[in-house]
Amino acid sequence: MFKGIMDRAWFTNNGPLVRKFESHVEKFIDVDHFVAMSNGTSALEAAISAVFPPRSLIAIPSFTFVAVASAVVRCGHRPYFVDVREDNWTMDYDKVPIVRVAGVVVPNTFGIMPDERFGKTKIPVVLDNAEGFGSTSEVFADLDVYSFHATKVVSCGEGGGIACRLRSDARMLSQWRDFGFDGTGDVSSIGTNAKMSEFHAALGLESLKTFKRRILVRRELLKRYRLNLPGFIGTQRGPSYNCIIKTINRDKVALALRNAGYDSRYYFYPIHRMKFYSGDRRGDLSVTENLGDQCLALPLHADLMEEQVEEICRIIKGV
Repeated sequence: MFKGIMDRAWFTNNGPLVRKFESHVEKFIDVDHFVAMSNGTSALEAAISAVFPPRSLIAIPSFTFVAVASAVVRCGHRPYFVDVREDNWTMDYDKVPIVRVAGVVVPNTFGIMPDERFGKTKIPVVLDNAEGFGSTSEVFADLDVYSFHATKVVSCGEGGGIACRLRSDARMLSQWRDFGFDGTGDVSSIGTNAKMSEFHAALGLESLKTFKRRILVRRELLKRYRLNLPGFIGTQRGPSYNCIIKTINRDKVALALRNAGYDSRYYFYPIHRMKFYSGDRRGDLSVTENLGDQCLALPLHADLMEEQVEEICRIIKGV
């Protein structure tokens, strides 16, 4: 596939592999339109720019990756931090002040879709589905954002995109990723350079071929984690793509795993605790505060062996 790219000498600017990748994604997740972009963060910025009124207060969870907050701010808005549910750690719909905010960015958390009421609100909603490829079909919100970063279950190395219902939205997003050019040589809207390259699309196409197999492996490994660590991950429900434990001994567990050669991450670190966002408005964040002190992401990938999962569990239970 890479040889074909070199032979064509067509490396970017909506090449044939990018168009093929978009078509494959549309079929895979059953959406009408999908617009590929250079990464998930640029896709977030495109979606936020498209659906929210200027200089608005936008509800987002604090328990998510910081890219959500940075995209909101870079697009001229300010975040309003909302707590998450205690049972599955997704954004709590009942704690969103709908009458005070102009829009919502709601994430898919560790592969678990948010409350379906977010898809039915009267204010604009963007779904950050960076961690949820394949966990839903059709478009959930006004626009659904995807990431194909190297850490995702479908990876382009770097990549992202947006699923939408309307052809007009797809056309607008295609202009946004290409400096605002409208196909006539003129610029009729604001834009930036967020195009996916042919090389990244080639990686994505190969990754799509093995997605179902890798997801099955991850789910089997997650079952083994849950079987061995019922008291640790019992609060994390749903078809998760990640293994996140909750333990008051997080620092000791992380150190023990590191000493045994296993990587783990404090995930997520609450955004409202970060220096830049510490002054932004928020509701009660008691669940987020608790999770921020106790959550730890464990290894979970298609190359992980069952024996390694067993060893990781023994180390955790021995702390």
